[in-house]
Amino acid sequence: KANGESYRDFKKHVYENGTVRYSYQRVYGDSNGIGYAVGERVILDDQYEEIDVITLAQSDLAKEGDPVDGRDFILIDDNHYIVEASQLVLVQNVPDGLGANNMGAKVVRNLIQEVKDNQVVFEFTTDSHPEFYGLSVSDHDYSNTTSQNPDYAGLNRMIIDPTDNNLIVSFGNMNTIMKIDRETWDVIWKLSGNGDEFGMSPEQKTVGQTDLAITAEGELTVFDNALSTGQTRILKIKLDEVNKKILGYQEYKVPGKTALAYGSAQKIGDNIEVYTIGWGLLKDGNVAISEIDFNTGKKLLEVTLPQGVANDRVQKFK
Repeated sequence: KANGESYRDFKKHVYENGTVRYSYQRVYGDSNGIGYAVGERVILDDQYEEIDVITLAQSDLAKEGDPVDGRDFILIDDNHYIVEASQLVLVQNVPDGLGANNMGAKVVRNLIQEVKDNQVVFEFTTDSHPEFYGLSVSDHDYSNTTSQNPDYAGLNRMIIDPTDNNLIVSFGNMNTIMKIDRETWDVIWKLSGNGDEFGMSPEQKTVGQTDLAITAEGELTVFDNALSTGQTRILKIKLDEVNKKILGYQEYKVPGKTALAYGSAQKIGDNIEVYTIGWGLLKDGNVAISEIDFNTGKKLLEVTLPQGVANDRVQKFK
């Protein structure tokens, strides 16, 4: 840390033409309790030299220079990226029966902003979808009795689906994963949570999930913190998105591991079940990183950190 700042989420980005960039989140010293790891995204070239610093762009929903969250960041090309941020707003569209008073409710909305050549080309906010309020299972005090800034949706990860270039987003406080159309801003589908559209059984549904990825075989992998059972797991799901059916569902567990927050899972290689796992904030023990072959049950790598130290996510560079 320096000057009250901290640094997290170091990532490698590879463009379609092979160009390599790196990024990390520079976290400001004070975020007033709104958002997660609030600050700015620093971009580095392949020699680790700083070439850009990214904050929110000017739009109807944000001011130029407003901070971004450190939950996730997508770098598509130089001058083309997707950021997310948390904003405290007063809303008047909370449905009846959810506890909001006549004056409205103060909530933390999640903003997703895509910027290309310094122009906002896509912008999505959770409060523009009133049905989301009822999906929240955590931090949803719309009466503002105990919380003046409920983060009812809890966006924590976002990825681009290479098959259609739309956005898949994890909302941990709604136990829901959504696909969002980057042209119309519409929600294409909802997976898990109370608004699930794929017919998941209670045992299949995620609880407080974080990390997302798409495998080379086109399957969705999810790091499911599974806070309701206390047994964190990795899910691999094959979706029929047209008919909204689950074609394949596999889960992988390491007995006794409970990630209370954060965490990640990265499938290594094609047609094998080897995963690099970041355990986030682990309930018991100090294991930070595992690499496991779930076909054989063999542990290929294990890294520990001092007690009380947690990682947000782990990325294995290839």
